[in-house]
Amino acid sequence: MSIVTISELKNSVLCSTDGKAEHVFSIENSGTSSLKIGVQLLIDSPTKEAWLDIVDVPKSYLDVGTVTQISVKIAVPKNGEAKNYSYRIRIFDPKSPGQRFTESNTVYFTVPKKESTASVIEKKCKWCIPAAISATLIITAGVTTWFLIPSKVTVPDFTNMTFNNAIMALSKNQLSFDDSKNLKKEVNENQIGKVIRQEPKADANVAKGTFITLWVGGSKQLTALEVQLNKKVKELQSNLSNYKKQIQQQNIRSNQQQIEIAKFQRGKQQICSQQGNVFFNIQSSGFCRR
Repeated sequence: MSIVTISELKNSVLCSTDGKAEHVFSIENSGTSSLKIGVQLLIDSPTKEAWLDIVDVPKSYLDVGTVTQISVKIAVPKNGEAKNYSYRIRIFDPKSPGQRFTESNTVYFTVPKKESTASVIEKKCKWCIPAAISATLIITAGVTTWFLIPSKVTVPDFTNMTFNNAIMALSKNQLSFDDSKNLKKEVNENQIGKVIRQEPKADANVAKGTFITLWVGGSKQLTALEVQLNKKVKELQSNLSNYKKQIQQQNIRSNQQQIEIAKFQRGKQQICSQQGNVFFNIQSSGFCRR
């Protein structure tokens, strides 16, 4: 049974020369009640589980419609073979991990082929002079461009966007976001999972890479005690409903018994009358006497 919606910011990433990369997953509670989640790695051979590390797993309950992010850090050792690797993650309910879970799509990371030292030295020496000339021209052009064209971007309006769409728009516009610092929750039952406000505001001119803070709507966060109390109230309401049904069934049976007694007495009274006797009614029974 699926309990959340999982989406990845990038389906495939390229490892750096030191074998490191990162996948970021957005997790949205698409159920009808808040829940606590666990995370499990599903490894595809020849990927090694020791290369992957799950971080940013939320410790508190996840509200309905609320989105959180989970990162998987990738660190392939130097002897790792240059090729494509894959894996998935499973989000599960710790109370029922075998029945209530959701699996992500398969994601990939690529370990690039390493060049030999001799090859690198040969290439460097072969292109020393042209590279030096090119570097000088690039630096000069870069400094000139830096002075003439400031590296600025216009902040889009993220309000009323879903959290996932806002994150994608941030990346597209070369802006940064850190959910541990820039994600703020605001209680708003009408805007659950949507951006309510932002800082800097829309249309502001900022430097590329500027961190944007987003306030996302959510329902009131229940404590573990409140969750237990709600569960207890539901149990009591269910027991009360069952008790009412039992009382109704008992009343029905009692009414049926009264009807049967009345039929029996009428029948016996008729027999007494036919025999010329007098019928005496005593509680649920009776007798005939001349």
